[in-house]
Amino acid sequence: MRDTKMPLEKQNSAEERAEQLAHQLGAMEQLFEVYERTALEQATRLEQLLEERKRAEEELRAYKTRLEELVEVRTRELSRANEQLQRDIRGRERAEKALRETEARYRLLVEQLPAVPYLAEPGVEGEWLYVSPRIGSMLGFPASEWIADRHLWFRQVHSQDRDGVLAEEQASEGRGEAFHCEYRMLTQDGRIVWIHDAAELVPDVPGGRRLQHGVLFDISERKRAEQELAHQTEELARSNAELELFAYVASHDLQEPLRMVASYTQLLARRYRGKLGAEADEFIGFAVDGATRMQQLIQDLLSYSRLTTRGKPLQFTEARAACSAAIENLRGAIKESNAQVSVGSLPGVFADATQLTQLFQNLIGNAIKYRNERKPEIRVSANSAGNAWTFSVQDNGIGIEPQYFERIFQMFQRLHTRREYSGTGIGLALCRKIVERHGGRIWVESQPGQGSTFHFTIPRAEEMGNEFKGH
Repeated sequence: MRDTKMPLEKQNSAEERAEQLAHQLGAMEQLFEVYERTALEQATRLEQLLEERKRAEEELRAYKTRLEELVEVRTRELSRANEQLQRDIRGRERAEKALRETEARYRLLVEQLPAVPYLAEPGVEGEWLYVSPRIGSMLGFPASEWIADRHLWFRQVHSQDRDGVLAEEQASEGRGEAFHCEYRMLTQDGRIVWIHDAAELVPDVPGGRRLQHGVLFDISERKRAEQELAHQTEELARSNAELELFAYVASHDLQEPLRMVASYTQLLARRYRGKLGAEADEFIGFAVDGATRMQQLIQDLLSYSRLTTRGKPLQFTEARAACSAAIENLRGAIKESNAQVSVGSLPGVFADATQLTQLFQNLIGNAIKYRNERKPEIRVSANSAGNAWTFSVQDNGIGIEPQYFERIFQMFQRLHTRREYSGTGIGLALCRKIVERHGGRIWVESQPGQGSTFHFTIPRAEEMGNEFKGH
């Protein structure tokens, strides 16, 4: 029988191999455990990473959403800003266009003015910064030459006017007032032009240097007209003086022969009335009436001419006293007509007392004369009217049509026949001349059949007193 037992060496070798395999298996198990732990750790770490990535993605999505919102908001803001910028640009363009148009219109206006606007530094050494091109048509020098040569203005001012112009300029600057001066300038061809220079000192910027903003006006025509007017006024005054003297002399010289004519016609009337027949009596009556009217007319002419040639100096006069004197002079007419004359409070004025009495007498006398069937009621009053007193003489007489309000103050103007009302037509012209000599005016307000109110003004005594002090 075969021996099945293994040899001892082989048995030991198998055990060693088994032991090695067991050892390797244990090592492998340990390695597997390590690998398993590592794998678990890696898986855990991977899960953590996945979680972190998930959170990061969520945060990124939130940030992206926020960023998109911010971008959208900013885009809208930029869009609005761009729209506003476009509007501002269009507005600025419109403003710049309007400014250019305004400047063009202003320049056109300035350069077309019938005067010469300018801008300059004050004083002889002052620089001219701008002058209108019209300086060429006024004085013959182009604007460029005027600006280039700062001394040109001073050289062209008339030598007799230079000191006065500079003194007035300095005085105006010292007073802080606008400069106004009239002086002569020489043109480029040697003609003399009268200039009115009006300027004001204005800072070019707040707190900066002060510049003259001025205008030069050519007033040569006005000066010639003033000289002509002064000459004509002088000639008119001389002519009026001669006419007044002629009227006085003629009236005075006519007095004596007319007095003789009147005396003899009145003598004929007394001696031969009723002896030469009715026709002769009528003729003598005409002669007596004509001589009487001529005497009255000459007396009125003498009074009119004497208003200026024989007028007294104006002095403080109580108007009530002058009115009372006039009423006393009219005592007979007042009694005859049964008139009622009332006088209110009247002020003191600077006047010729005699002429003021004559003025009241003429106006009150007319109120009595031009009465109707009613009892004459006349009221004299005065009211303050600014720098003057307004006097009024009111009646309840026949009145005056409006179309005659101005005519009645002219010489020899009558609205009625001599049979209706006597007079020469000089009385109201005399009143106007008296009032004008006293620096006032006279007018009438009236309604036919209701009466008339004559108004006249005389400057207040205080105003006349200041005027006399000024002289």
